Amino acid sequence: MLALCVRVGIAGTVADAYPVSPQHPTLAGKGRRRTHPGRRYPGRVIPAPAEPASPDPSFPRWSRGAFPRYRYVPGRSPHPRGDPRGHSRDRPEPRPERLAPADWARSPIYLRGVDLFNFAYWWESHEAFEALWRGAGQRGPEGDFFQGLIQVAASELKRFSGADAAARALAERALKRLRGVPSPWFGLDVQRLAREIEERMAGTRPLPPLLRLAAPPLDAGGRAHGPEG
Repeated sequence: MLALCVRVGIAGTVADAYPVSPQHPTLAGKGRRRTHPGRRYPGRVIPAPAEPASPDPSFPRWSRGAFPRYRYVPGRSPHPRGDPRGHSRDRPEPRPERLAPADWARSPIYLRGVDLFNFAYWWESHEAFEALWRGAGQRGPEGDFFQGLIQVAASELKRFSGADAAARALAERALKRLRGVPSPWFGLDVQRLAREIEERMAGTRPLPPLLRLAAPPLDAGGRAHGPEG
């Protein structure tokens, strides 16, 4: 992985998308100083949630593995790998993997990344998608597809952290990449994802976009239709 955080291009190359910012409170329960739009509350501290919440807790899952014990947000929680308290400190990083578009349903790392993204583990999802991006050679349609997913995740994390301008810039670059690939691709309804990103940018979609795959995920009995993840 690139240093201790995923790095996504500002102009199509790789740059810091998840910088660690020491100015935000940690999970200890402190809040951020904010003011309500149009009103002023001098000196008032309004508690901010320590981590994002899933936009749809009942959304279908594709993998069986348990989720990490927290969703990493830079400056608010221990870095998953760089901090001794990190939830992935002792776990191996995903290795680069070449994935053919037609084989997506047999890829544990891809399905895991989709689940992590859909349940608002945006930083965590980047590790899976980055391994696939590297496996794709970081270029071409496959590279654009996976880097687009990384940038959508980065955009949502920036938005949650209050960096709206950076969030929009990342979303715009993600759209540019995703519009250049087929739909559906890797089982994903890319056109619908692009519409949801556009709605998010326009302010008409209050919740983050979701990665919607084509085939049935886990059934009611918890049996996976794809590989274990």
